[in-house]
Amino acid sequence: MRLSQLILMLLILIPLSLTASWKTMSTDSFMVYYRSGMEDEALHALKVMEHYRPQMEELTGNTHGRVAIKIEDMGNLVNGWANPVGNVIGLYAYPPTKDELAFGEDWFQIVAPHEYIHQLQMTHEGGIPAMLRRTFGNLLYPQLHQPMWMTEGITVYGESQLSPYAGRMNSAYYSSIISALAAEDRLPSRTKAAYYSQDTPLAHYYVFGGSFHSYLAKTYGEERFAYLYQDNSSRLTAYLNGLMPSLALDPAFYNGYGRSLDTLWQEWQASEKAQAKAQTATRVTHDGWDKDDLKYYDGALYFTRRYADKTGPGRSFYKLSLMMVDLTSANPQPVEVLRQATEFPASYHVLKDKIYYSRTEYRRGFANKDNDAYGSVTQIMLKDGDSIRKLFEGQVRAFLPLSDGDILIAEDKALYRGSKLYRFSPGSSAQTLLYDGDVLIHNIVMDGVDLFVNAKEYWKNSAIYSLKDGKLRQVLQSPGSQTLLQAKDGVLFYNSIIDNQMQAWEYHTKSREHRKYNYDNYLKTPVQAPDGSLYFLSLNASGMDLYRDRIRVAAAPAVKYQAEKPPFAKEEYRGQTLALGQHEIRNGGYANNIGHLLYPRILHIPQIYGTEDSLAIGAVLVGNDAVGDFPQYQIQGIYDTFRKKVIGSFMLSSTILAPVNQNLYISSDDDGTFQLDNMVFLLQRQNYGLSSVSAGFGAITWDSFERRMLYPYVMQSFAWPSGQAGLRNTLYWEDANTLSSSRDRLGWHGQLALRQRVSKHSELNSTLNMAYDPDADSDDVFYPLRGYDDELKSSKGLTLRNTWYTPLMKVRSGMWNPQIYLEDINLGLFYDAALDPENMDQSLQYSAGLELIGEFSLMFMGQMNVGLRIGTNKDKEQFIGLILGM
Repeated sequence: MRLSQLILMLLILIPLSLTASWKTMSTDSFMVYYRSGMEDEALHALKVMEHYRPQMEELTGNTHGRVAIKIEDMGNLVNGWANPVGNVIGLYAYPPTKDELAFGEDWFQIVAPHEYIHQLQMTHEGGIPAMLRRTFGNLLYPQLHQPMWMTEGITVYGESQLSPYAGRMNSAYYSSIISALAAEDRLPSRTKAAYYSQDTPLAHYYVFGGSFHSYLAKTYGEERFAYLYQDNSSRLTAYLNGLMPSLALDPAFYNGYGRSLDTLWQEWQASEKAQAKAQTATRVTHDGWDKDDLKYYDGALYFTRRYADKTGPGRSFYKLSLMMVDLTSANPQPVEVLRQATEFPASYHVLKDKIYYSRTEYRRGFANKDNDAYGSVTQIMLKDGDSIRKLFEGQVRAFLPLSDGDILIAEDKALYRGSKLYRFSPGSSAQTLLYDGDVLIHNIVMDGVDLFVNAKEYWKNSAIYSLKDGKLRQVLQSPGSQTLLQAKDGVLFYNSIIDNQMQAWEYHTKSREHRKYNYDNYLKTPVQAPDGSLYFLSLNASGMDLYRDRIRVAAAPAVKYQAEKPPFAKEEYRGQTLALGQHEIRNGGYANNIGHLLYPRILHIPQIYGTEDSLAIGAVLVGNDAVGDFPQYQIQGIYDTFRKKVIGSFMLSSTILAPVNQNLYISSDDDGTFQLDNMVFLLQRQNYGLSSVSAGFGAITWDSFERRMLYPYVMQSFAWPSGQAGLRNTLYWEDANTLSSSRDRLGWHGQLALRQRVSKHSELNSTLNMAYDPDADSDDVFYPLRGYDDELKSSKGLTLRNTWYTPLMKVRSGMWNPQIYLEDINLGLFYDAALDPENMDQSLQYSAGLELIGEFSLMFMGQMNVGLRIGTNKDKEQFIGLILGM
């Protein structure tokens, strides 16, 4: 590409950028990027961050320059993320009202400080590492190389110190998981705690790290965290923590606490074991993993289950099911009555022989970059016998079917600023409004004609209300979150989190008497059966299971609750110039994102390298913007002293023309190369069936720009309960006349990738590559089979790779020094084949053999598959090779 062409392209892109809808609202410490209409959310995020900033900076012992914070509307997807290298924090706008992240007075109170603690802790630096990072870029932050229980542990701990009624360490869930593991002597080593393991499906480095940090703070004082991070981040050897933690991390802990990390880890586990309480109830299910939403209908128990069967190296099949236990049978056993591809975001209900349930689905049109403008909505489904149909779709948090066929629906208002509750008639789609307000309603129950809801007000945990004549009246209040389970004969049954305990209560509305279920362990969703038994969900080392016990309930005084005042009032943005009365607010536009983009903060590394007869001098610059229009760019320039020429390259990923995603690559090496790839998602779905469709169009020129090729392509993916498949078709076109290419080419390449479950613990992976590309070079089309050094020497034909995988041995252990962890060893049996149908006798290749693959995790990062392959090919040549893959 000539310089004039590059300048022209930049002149097109820059004006497009300036007209984008992103705005900024900032103080000296934070700059919030938001879309038009999200001014209230931007102001709220600034106030939350400025209010808690001193506490977070004291916790970590660090401060940071102005941090970019991006607010995204992802529908009902719940998340936040931190990118310390790119100096960006992402906040998803949806406030959760179920699961572990729902325990809190305010959503931004939990997620924004959590991510900012990441930013502060991971950018801590001192000494030589600080000099290296400032010279060469943010990838040189030393605490990017630390155990994940350290990375996530301090944030989970920190989010839970902002209020006794917020954060996962106050929610009873994490502490109860740890207690269950301790009771069975299954707390992990320092190494195992740094990775995910199927041994403990609900316990991971968030849980372990949060508990360990809580122990350290309680025993030795919270102030020591700052000393620990400063010590570790000032050591040059901290860059090797992922390989040999003993070089820096162990002495940093010793200097901070006067004890070795190993000793501290053992102390923490001994403390948890001393407090652990054994489960005395009868365990009904033994499969563990995650269960929720236990209910009783007409002689049967129902609950949702999330479960995974391991089927190969790094591979599992997840089941998201509605289970039933028929209590009238002689031997009640859980039976799956419904399976789907997503969770049940707004629960389920059983009415006579019909099952009403919820699922999530993607829809385009949301204000986000993280998911290509797709957001998640809730669908209400009806299963009536073998018939399944959709009744409603929207931002639904709760629904309740009525006996006449109508449905009560609680749906979020725009940007989740409140709820509307209405009666919906599926036949006519008519809606009768019952409530419209600024609380979030997320559960609905009825007792005769009386209507009760769970709702969440501004800066409060979820509480229980009655709804009458369009008005909510608070019935119960608690310092922790309340979950309404059932209303029957004037009695409200509910869970309440009090003093980091999951408790169960009854409230008799007429006598105003409170009754408590007297159990010491985690007691979730208790259900009284007709025979007098109490069924409930509780935790063990393998996850959540169904338990049975006798009913132990007695009158108890209501928990006295002193409502804490919000740290600041709820307010709409009306051009305020101060946040919290003291932090000056400045408003800006897209120019701030351009400024963020132009600074190559990720890397700015000078390069000097050479051989016997050459020396190259140059630099590489890597940066990113804040909002995701330009997720990354790389500029590299070197001067080759031997060839006496400058060689430059430029790579840019762009979504500025969304929904089109672009990747641009320009290089002056190899006589010049230019490539532009454009791709757009035409469909994304979360449920079974056709799950995605995308189309792309690429252009490439190389060999002194003599070769010029266009390549349109289409990709589809499909999913079903026992498998998934991906299909790609690509057309390659060069033309001497139309494209002025130095040659003609017209060819097609197709690929089908299939993953099919074979048994409970095995799966088949097949990849079929087909091509008809007669004008291509014979080595441009296919890849070599296993057992062959060279690929199929043809531009027409097919290759097939089949592998059957199954777990062979559980190891689930590792070493601290050197840092290495092994989860499982897996067996693979493979058969590969390739042929050109027009020259079958000479072209035919095939091979078969077996693979032993270990799931290794290294450097506190993701899994790497390492193994050994042995086999034989068509020519009876035996081979042995190493397998290495992420």
